Amino acid sequence: MSNDKLANVSKSVISSTEEMSTFLQNLKEHTYPLFPETVNFGVRPEFKLSATIVSVDVNNERDVYPVDGGKYALHLNKINEIAQASDLKITDSRIIDRKVDNDGRVTYISHQVSWEMRNIDGSIKSGVATGKYDYYNDVATKKEGQVKTRRKHAEALAESNALTRAFNKAIAKLPQSFSKNELSKPFLIPCVIQDTN
Repeated sequence: MSNDKLANVSKSVISSTEEMSTFLQNLKEHTYPLFPETVNFGVRPEFKLSATIVSVDVNNERDVYPVDGGKYALHLNKINEIAQASDLKITDSRIIDRKVDNDGRVTYISHQVSWEMRNIDGSIKSGVATGKYDYYNDVATKKEGQVKTRRKHAEALAESNALTRAFNKAIAKLPQSFSKNELSKPFLIPCVIQDTN
């Protein structure tokens, strides 16, 4: 996206659903917008809708990893970056179920996160999301190398899944996987800010 278009994003003031629709249509060619379809503007004028750009590098293993079908999934650190840009606050994060085999190796993990964030009307929305890792499902559906790698990172995978679900519930739908072309565009992340003036 050109510097001029980025400058226009940062200067945009959106105060109605119609203006937001036009704003997003103009930017879809250059960004991957994660905005809700409708927003209740004008209830609390001190709250404004802001937007932050978050880029993803498909060649950076810290940003993405390959998944089935030639697509890519976001790593936990990139999901956290998106969540922070949206001002999504994780209020609790914990393993709620952990199973191991006779040798003490992980076979199943269920991870739960609680979250909250501010709506444009000033209210706080909150929720709970769970994610899981299932070794036996991996054995049935994935290659041996993938199974071993995923098992080593079972806790992180379950937490990442929970965080992704939390973000999906909190904002607009964030897909589980993306094509390389989709990730060539930066994400446009909405955030509610309070104008103290």
